[in-house]
Amino acid sequence: MAVERRRGRRVLAAVGILAAVLLALRFLGPGGSPAERHAGGTPPPPPPAPAPAPAPVPAAEPSLRGRVLDAAGAPVAGATVEALFEIGEGRAPVNASAGPTGADGSFVLRGGPERWEGVLLRAVKGPRSVVADMGEVPGSAASGLALDLRLPATLEVGGIVIAAEDGRPLEGMTAAAAGQEARTDAMGRFRIEGIPAAAPLPDLEVKGAGRRPLRIALEGRSSVDDLLLRAEGE
Repeated sequence: MAVERRRGRRVLAAVGILAAVLLALRFLGPGGSPAERHAGGTPPPPPPAPAPAPAPVPAAEPSLRGRVLDAAGAPVAGATVEALFEIGEGRAPVNASAGPTGADGSFVLRGGPERWEGVLLRAVKGPRSVVADMGEVPGSAASGLALDLRLPATLEVGGIVIAAEDGRPLEGMTAAAAGQEARTDAMGRFRIEGIPAAAPLPDLEVKGAGRRPLRIALEGRSSVDDLLLRAEGE
């Protein structure tokens, strides 16, 4: 009986040793302890990447907002707006423009000066244009100013009529548009004021002096006050 008890104790001891060895192998893994694995050439895990730096906030640049309207107050789409120049000694030139305007006539002019006094602002849609002196606009010293630019109700049509064959000016020809007319002078020049600026613009008719009549479409032109017309002989 004593012998059997000693055998049982030996078996239990052997089982305990085996269990301890298996547990150690499971913990250490094939490469040994963590320190041994690093010492054996396996690089440690990389440190976490640093958080990205916040993007810089751009400085707000001077801006001017507004709308382009026709004479009746309706919004004008497709117009361009530009700052022409600054008036005054030592003032830098302006290089700012916006356009085309949206369906509501709105625009945003960026990159302008911090102070808008002395700046001439021009809105253009085809031959229709308006110029505003910002020095006469209340509050124009402030950035973020908003204003309305209203196109005129009428415009001026003018130009020179010359002979198609030799370019000499033609005197005494009649230029007519929208029920108004003017005659060319000795230099072939004419000018008609008060033409309605509402789209579409009327056509211009030129005739007389033994020449074939001319019919000129004004709508779609960028300018109608400096026309050069060549009339052919009949």
